[in-house]
Amino acid sequence: MLPEPPWKWSTYWSRSRRRTLLLSNKYRTCRGRLSRAAKARRLRPFRPSRHAAPARADLVHKDEPVDRRTRARELAMQVLYSLDVQGDAAFDCVAQFFAESGADEQTRRIAIEWTRGAWADAPVCDELIKSAAIKWQFQRLSPVDRSILRLAVYQLACCPKIPPKVAINEAIELAKKFSTEKSPGFINGVLDTIHRKLTEQRQGG
Repeated sequence: MLPEPPWKWSTYWSRSRRRTLLLSNKYRTCRGRLSRAAKARRLRPFRPSRHAAPARADLVHKDEPVDRRTRARELAMQVLYSLDVQGDAAFDCVAQFFAESGADEQTRRIAIEWTRGAWADAPVCDELIKSAAIKWQFQRLSPVDRSILRLAVYQLACCPKIPPKVAINEAIELAKKFSTEKSPGFINGVLDTIHRKLTEQRQGG
């Protein structure tokens, strides 16, 4: 089939152009301004096409890596949990646990330091927790909650370089990840009470 002559294309475009002008004038008022219908058409929200191109791979949001100290807190809490359940015998498996954790050397070093400090000062931390959680029996707390509280109280009492707000918030995040739904609120209340008590003691002393 032979192609159509060029003059038909010019006629087609001229008619199309004429039709476009007629439609545009249809929505104009006598003063030449756009009518409400035309403005409404312009204000319609943009709706992307179903066949829109997918997002570029380099622009897709990716999960950021976990902070080194956050990861160290998770490791320290897990070791404290094992020590709470198994006692000092769990220290024999600590080296293997850290080696298999996949954390870098600095993260493991921070976790080991916090674990040893929190476990060594566990009696002092436990007394502070008991004084703050009056309505709760300490032995009836879950081992996970006890481990989170011991680590956070140790950081509040013995780690002045760690801001108290950071220690409390990180403990709440640990509770959200490893404990029950009610644990974050409980841990937040206990740590807030302990923080106020420690602040009063430091100011009074």
